Amino acid sequence: KQYESELKTAKQNHQNAEEQLREQQNTVTTAQQKLQKCQQKEQQCNQARQKAENDVRITPQNLEMAENALKVAEFALDAILAFMNANPLAKVVGLGVKEA
Repeated sequence: KQYESELKTAKQNHQNAEEQLREQQNTVTTAQQKLQKCQQKEQQCNQARQKAENDVRITPQNLEMAENALKVAEFALDAILAFMNANPLAKVVGLGVKEA
């Protein structure tokens, strides 16, 4: 009878150990899933940071190009207006540009 009691206790301990193992496996699986999600978020954040850094570098260049294009357009307009003022017939021929 003593062996039956010890066997019963051993079986119960074995069942408890199996249950604890399942719980630990679930904990590990959950932690791995959370880690994977965090790594994906980190990658997304890194991509967003890289894009923002690129935008910071590119925006001043785009602004400078736009300012230069505006200066060229203003210079061209001034040249056309000066030509039209110096040559009244140019207005009659019609370059399609009106004085500002």
